Amino acid sequence: GLANRDSLQYADIYGLQLDQMDTMFRGTLRYQGYSEILDCLLKLGLLDLDPQLFVDASSAADFLRQALGVRDGSSSSVVAKTIAQKLELQMTDPLLARLMLALEEFGMLDAVSGKLVAPTRLDAMAKILQQALRYKDKERDLVCMSHEFGIESADGKSYSVHSSSLTVYGDSKTGETAMARTVGVPAAIATCLLLEGAVTTYGTVRPTIPEIYNPLIERLELKGIAFNESMKTGIQNSLQRRMTWV
Repeated sequence: GLANRDSLQYADIYGLQLDQMDTMFRGTLRYQGYSEILDCLLKLGLLDLDPQLFVDASSAADFLRQALGVRDGSSSSVVAKTIAQKLELQMTDPLLARLMLALEEFGMLDAVSGKLVAPTRLDAMAKILQQALRYKDKERDLVCMSHEFGIESADGKSYSVHSSSLTVYGDSKTGETAMARTVGVPAAIATCLLLEGAVTTYGTVRPTIPEIYNPLIERLELKGIAFNESMKTGIQNSLQRRMTWV
């Protein structure tokens, strides 16, 4: 997993004390090589949020060439050489080959896509990826969450690992995604709780108080969205032991 920004700010949300913890890690699962490709896109300026870099291109390939500063219609080899120079890579570097393959799969090397207009380069990339990475027939998404807490007794003689995990698959027949279900259904249930007067706390609050999360979890289970919880003693099977920080 890749570190998902600053994990320490979540200690208070979980009711944890930083001075009593050895490690706290919050991460996101990604395919191997994901971070390297995204880092390349960032360094090439393709994720820029500067509104002065308004995108008005005839295609995704034209957008890439504009961002690189090469002539429209330039060959893929020219694009590759320019990218290698900007990223300070050798033409034989495997990373360059993977990046070029990704750009090809995104439709950014051949001018076959339609006109691309966006307020920023980041928005342009979002449009490109939305089209290139859309689910094909019979494909479905997967949402996985895993929480693991390693708890050591005050005398240091015992250790237990408490785990809570969630796995939800999308429906390839109806097209309903797991992401839509796990985001939309909780929001809908929370709205019902408000309309029913079940929430007495006012203002903007996180769903970390019992009167919100208890009925929310109960109703989510009725919708087939449920966490599996377990507890093991000993550190040998813990995530902390499997990671490299200890």
